[in-house]
Amino acid sequence: MSKNENYDQQDDVESYEKVDKYNQEKISNLIELYGKVLHQIGEDPTREGLAKTPERVAKSLQFLTHGYHVDPVAILNSAKFKEDYKQMVIVKDIEIYSMCEHHLLPFFGKAHIAYVPNKEGKIIGLSKINRIVEHFARRGAIQEQLTMSIHNAIDKVCE
Repeated sequence: MSKNENYDQQDDVESYEKVDKYNQEKISNLIELYGKVLHQIGEDPTREGLAKTPERVAKSLQFLTHGYHVDPVAILNSAKFKEDYKQMVIVKDIEIYSMCEHHLLPFFGKAHIAYVPNKEGKIIGLSKINRIVEHFARRGAIQEQLTMSIHNAIDKVCE
């Protein structure tokens, strides 16, 4: 009998536990506000199909904007190394999911980051480049501001 034949998918389903962390005070405030928004557009926020919508929207907004509460320099410094490497470092096709700060609507695309290590040969772990893009994308943004924020954070760490 192979390992796959012994595998019981039901065991994984029962043992899975989704853990989300939210600021409950902010969630409560946002739930109240989104209930009012639904009412203002002519909906009944207590209607069965909408009853949990303010909570879902509040949680999604907190997720989509969690970049405000993370230190970008700490992310980059957590994987900064001295290496005798003087060539350009390039990370391509980093997926971006962000929210337009003017309309609070999503936008998405790809980022390509390139930098040359400083004279002392300080480099940043490649996975941290992805994380710093994610960090700044999880704020209200415009593409130009996003570009400059990423640049400034990498430049500060690699000075």
